[in-house]
Amino acid sequence: MPELLSGIFAARLGFFEIMPDNLMGANISSVLLITGMSMVLHGHQITLRSNYDYIVLHFLIGSFFYFYIIAYDGIIHISESAIGLLIYLIYAFHLIGGEAEVEEARSSKYQEYPPTLSFLLMAIATVGIYFSAHFTINSLSFHCSDTSYA
Repeated sequence: MPELLSGIFAARLGFFEIMPDNLMGANISSVLLITGMSMVLHGHQITLRSNYDYIVLHFLIGSFFYFYIIAYDGIIHISESAIGLLIYLIYAFHLIGGEAEVEEARSSKYQEYPPTLSFLLMAIATVGIYFSAHFTINSLSFHCSDTSYA
């Protein structure tokens, strides 16, 4: 959600060059920062236990390579974006199909919140993400458009 909103705000202001950097930075931090912090805080190794995990890993690696290929020349065409959207839809359908496996594997040690509290927390997070993305892109666009800033 943060990358999507940041991309929309950047496109609306005409700063298209912000989007690829935002996406790559978010992916790198998700893969490395979150994995690293999980390892440091939990203290155990991460073991990929099923074919589901390996398929997700292949989608991740494939998405990096696809983005590298389409961004190599510095121009991302609408046809390349459409192919990327198609790849994402395939991945989303794969995740939806694998939801039954996840539900079966989920243990009862996790506490579930009441639906109203879950909705309230999601609404607060969405508002926070919206204003954060808006502030970030406005700040970047101010610095990018300032001619004395070089």
